[in-house]
Amino acid sequence: MMPPMFLGKVLQECAVSPDDVILVAACGRGYSCAVLSRMAATVVGLEADTALVAEANAILSDLAADNAAVVERDIATGLMDQGPYDVIVLEGGICSAPDIFIDQLSSGGRLAVFERLNDGTGQAVLYLKSGSTVSRRVLFDALLPVLPGFEAKSGFVF
Repeated sequence: MMPPMFLGKVLQECAVSPDDVILVAACGRGYSCAVLSRMAATVVGLEADTALVAEANAILSDLAADNAAVVERDIATGLMDQGPYDVIVLEGGICSAPDIFIDQLSSGGRLAVFERLNDGTGQAVLYLKSGSTVSRRVLFDALLPVLPGFEAKSGFVF
């Protein structure tokens, strides 16, 4: 689970609105989905672990978060068939460019990720999409474990 302080900062920077459709990748037990269900129109959680998906959906049901659901899918592929999304949040680190998620954003969409840098440090980064243009802004220093499928690609070394 992403530390709540990181989640709060990221959601503030994403400027979530009541009409937004949101994707949360690697949502675990659905804490961020529950929070976002009170802020946005629709929240789709994405999780690869079957047990976590069942637990998250049970929790969301108990909370009467009828506008939020968690689906089981490989996190690295996203969930294109439910998009485009106004906001996407990846709850873990990535070492490679988040192109698959940028493609799933609507125009005006925001993507919050935690990029692992080559020196082992990390940063929370916000991508903003406007038409076919994408901008990138570093939000704050933050280090989260790298998500499966987003590990550093090995390159040729002499």
